[in-house]
Amino acid sequence: MMTKVPPRLRDGGWGDLMTLARLGLGVRMLGRAEMRELLRILLSNVWDVLNDEIGDGPLSGALAMDANLGGAMGPRSPGTVLPLLYRIAGQPRAMAEGGAGVIVAALVKAVEAAGGQVRTGAPVASILTGDDRVEGVRLEGGEEIRAPLVLSNAHPRATLLDLLGAGHLDAEDVRRARRMASEGMVARLDLTLGGAPDIPGSGAPDGGDRLVIAPDLKMLETAFNAAKYKESPARPALECHWDAGAARLAVSAQFVPCHLNGGWTPEARDRLVANVLSAVDDAMPGTAAKVTGVALATPADIAARFALPGGHWHHGEFRVDQMLMLRPFAGAAQYRMPVAGLYLCGAGAHPGGDVTGLPGWNAAGVALKDGRGR
Repeated sequence: MMTKVPPRLRDGGWGDLMTLARLGLGVRMLGRAEMRELLRILLSNVWDVLNDEIGDGPLSGALAMDANLGGAMGPRSPGTVLPLLYRIAGQPRAMAEGGAGVIVAALVKAVEAAGGQVRTGAPVASILTGDDRVEGVRLEGGEEIRAPLVLSNAHPRATLLDLLGAGHLDAEDVRRARRMASEGMVARLDLTLGGAPDIPGSGAPDGGDRLVIAPDLKMLETAFNAAKYKESPARPALECHWDAGAARLAVSAQFVPCHLNGGWTPEARDRLVANVLSAVDDAMPGTAAKVTGVALATPADIAARFALPGGHWHHGEFRVDQMLMLRPFAGAAQYRMPVAGLYLCGAGAHPGGDVTGLPGWNAAGVALKDGRGR
């Protein structure tokens, strides 16, 4: 399903029916026992399933971290097994040598080799329309770029309500765009170190290692409860990546609210940094003393910098009513937006976030197919 256009549930054609049939057949082919087990746990929470299967502890904490990373749900939130299975299906995880910049450079090179042009520092102010279809975009500087197809990598709400405008949508689409769950709970800290961190018993981490600091389910639920009430947790769950070349430890702090009670004042930011450093130091003693620089981006910072409503990394919550044929919401799940010629190709489209490129790949296929049919 990851590389396929999700089927339309209403007014679908034979292709949609065949996709649904293959999905159902795949589940049935698991066998009676495994099919029943899948259906039993599918909408359960990871707290119950992991406690039943392996008990609480570091392994359960790490798995529950994956089920909730980037989102606004805790281990006891209903339906958190489904995002965990979704992430496992997307394995293996990998990081390019040299970081994300290497991937971006390769993509730019491919675009230019195909005759395309990449323009940075040219923010879009609005999407141009005429005769009930898109006609291009207008930049903030006033320049208009005409095109029969527009693919937006922006958040679904920003695409439809800010760039396109609610006047081009019916009332139900406006309501769905406004109400989609998109409250981020991840802060990013880049820690510059004077030396490599040290993991007790293992030494310095390799560049590709993913270090998860989530000791158990109770710790995760406690941190989520604080964030749920818009408080910064005393002990956030952490995902860390060590970049030896840059002498930088990149830390994602889970369960940090976007809209903090009292706001993200300098004192609140300092308190979050101190809590993160304390957790890192407990896992890798002596790391805090090696820190020579800290760059913090709260969910509110991420929201402002990337025009990302709620600061949600995945452009919308991973939950049963915003996944597969319901992502980002019912009526806009096959990359085609309500105005002809406009497509959604970012993390808000199926199959969702993480750095896979699959939403863009799938959306491009749909746009090309529509373009050939004009």
